Amino acid sequence: MASRCRLPSIALCFLVICFALFLHFSILYRARYFHKRVGVISASSSSSNVSENPFRYDSTSRRRLSSKLFTKRAYTPASDEEWTKAIHDGCQYLRLMRADSQTNAEIFSSSSIPKINKIPAQSPWSNPGDIEKWGWTITQDESKWIWSGFDWEDVRAPLETLGLSTEIKDWDFVQTQHTKAWEVDGVHGPAIDQEYAFPGAKYQNFWLGRDQDASKYTLVLMGMFSPAGMVNEKTPPPDPKPNLPQLAAWSDMVYLQWYWTLSSLWKKPGINLDGSSKIPCPKQIITTSVITDSTRRILDRVRKNLREEPEGVAWPGDSFHPDSQAGRAILGSVHGRSLAWFLIQHKQQFGNKVFTSIHLFRKNEWRKTDKYQPLDYELYFEIGDVDEQDAPGGAEIW
Repeated sequence: MASRCRLPSIALCFLVICFALFLHFSILYRARYFHKRVGVISASSSSSNVSENPFRYDSTSRRRLSSKLFTKRAYTPASDEEWTKAIHDGCQYLRLMRADSQTNAEIFSSSSIPKINKIPAQSPWSNPGDIEKWGWTITQDESKWIWSGFDWEDVRAPLETLGLSTEIKDWDFVQTQHTKAWEVDGVHGPAIDQEYAFPGAKYQNFWLGRDQDASKYTLVLMGMFSPAGMVNEKTPPPDPKPNLPQLAAWSDMVYLQWYWTLSSLWKKPGINLDGSSKIPCPKQIITTSVITDSTRRILDRVRKNLREEPEGVAWPGDSFHPDSQAGRAILGSVHGRSLAWFLIQHKQQFGNKVFTSIHLFRKNEWRKTDKYQPLDYELYFEIGDVDEQDAPGGAEIW
């Protein structure tokens, strides 16, 4: 009799446990769904943060952003050898920026930077029509940046200081993505899309200047994924490796994207669609969330030399003249040289432009833990005309 009385109790307990488990997982699911929805909604607002995303786009990475890159890392300043090389290379890039086109041709032929004498002083890519020719598609689509993990708050402080709009509606998000197979001069190549590696070959940027004069033109770097980097991330590696588009370097891609933005998107007067016009150069470039390891080591060394805390300081951070040791080293890093080529190889369109100041800072909302943060560094480059004292033979070059 006693055992029969216990059976309903056991059954009741079992039902209660099942109900509790159902309730727990139901709440958990809804919480996750709500969190994802909030992430999407907040991304469309300029006053809210985007939720963390393991595939946050690097400004200069040439490879897939695996989750291991986002773990805590040690503070690792560049070695003396790395530091000296970066300073030396930065000096060469400064010299190339400050020289006129004719002098540049002579410098290229005698430069001590490996392979530089094989690079044309003036980029062969000036016509936006080449974008489609080599399999690229260029679009302006505000919805795409929401899923990137980019946090608008990361650049709010510098934009406010510079008197630039912090409203996302005033900026244009432009993406150039390799989506089509191509054939040029009898050579074929496939589309380097997400079938090779996430997120596919693409270059993503924010541009400011749609309804403003040239003094406000600003570039915020967001995503930079080359075709070669995406192919190298393919697992297992493709055999044989595909032909890659010749038009692929960041400096060329961002120039053509900028020309397209001015001529086709903003329809600025006096700029021809065929790429034959001279165009104004952006006044400043902001690079967010620097994660490329070689660049981070250079920036760590900058912090070490300043005898400051490894995590750095918020905007305006530390400011460097390009001719300083730190300024030259930053220009010699992966990030610095990519931006330098943008100015060096487009003198016919921009005129002689040079970086006039460089700021190294960290994001405003920095979460301090017991280890060094991997996404702390940001860079700001101010661009101006080459002054007389900056021309080759004026300022001291390495």
